[in-house]
Amino acid sequence: MPLFLIVPVAAAISLSLAIFFFHAAATEWLPLFVDMASLGHGGVYVFAFGVYGSIFYAIVTMLGMATALCWTRRERAIKIAMVILLAPVALMLLPYTIEGINTAQFVVTFVLIVIPLVLTVVVQWFLLRLHLRRTGRALGES
Repeated sequence: MPLFLIVPVAAAISLSLAIFFFHAAATEWLPLFVDMASLGHGGVYVFAFGVYGSIFYAIVTMLGMATALCWTRRERAIKIAMVILLAPVALMLLPYTIEGINTAQFVVTFVLIVIPLVLTVVVQWFLLRLHLRRTGRALGES
């Protein structure tokens, strides 16, 4: 498959995996551990940001990886793009280290927002790395 087609395919696969994880966590796993009604209106914002954030971040990741691959078709370029794209996700956890961790809110935020965003980045990176290695472009041979 050509490289310009594998980037949107990787984005679609990573987005579907993130939405699947979000749905499974919100409907099956979290109600076992956290009373969702105790979150109040904050839970609604977490749900909205989890779904729409995953869609937005899948597109941003696709554009970031495509830009990195346009400049150079090496594995190092997409690795650097992955680190740059994961930095804002890591910054989302910063308020919890400063204010202290409210266990229920932290678990919900981590599972419904952070993990789907990380999945969109890491799955795209893995699929593109696999494609580059399969076609022999990881070392800049072509």
